[in-house]
Amino acid sequence: PLFLGRLTEMNRRWNLVGHDYVHNVLLSTPPQSLLVAKKDVQIFSLWYYHHVVKLRPDIHLIPQGLAHSPWYQNSSRRFGSSLNLSRLSDLNGWKQLHADNLQPIYATIDVDLHPEIEVGTPRGMVLPLFGQGPNETDPNSGKGLDLWHFMLSRGDWRAERRPDFSLPILLATMP
Repeated sequence: PLFLGRLTEMNRRWNLVGHDYVHNVLLSTPPQSLLVAKKDVQIFSLWYYHHVVKLRPDIHLIPQGLAHSPWYQNSSRRFGSSLNLSRLSDLNGWKQLHADNLQPIYATIDVDLHPEIEVGTPRGMVLPLFGQGPNETDPNSGKGLDLWHFMLSRGDWRAERRPDFSLPILLATMP
């Protein structure tokens, strides 16, 4: 493929979609929040920037499909998390997560939510859950702040120009 003119398509140097996705999601998430994500590409990208790059250590990332697993809960505790996690596939699990933890809960767009969960007005690239959202008394809550002016979208985002596994998945969750 390299000799047939596809070198520019295969060069990932300026494929910044993963970086921009994580930056935009973390920018959208208020301080001290819980952030639930579901799909592997999204959660692994967020984990890398959260744990390795140390971006936004104030938030807690929760993978929807792993939250109920004993091995994941034990691993989270080993790394200092005091969260009470539950199965996030039904309404009771979501309600338990909300009741057991004091932090506001936000979700990425890829998360499967029960229809009875109250979803607030999107805050950039995350959805506030359980009536969370802009707080009129908190100047840092994002009320009246148009986060889209701060969002990154660099490089060529056309999936047909970048034949790889993760790009179409990330693009599906971008506005």
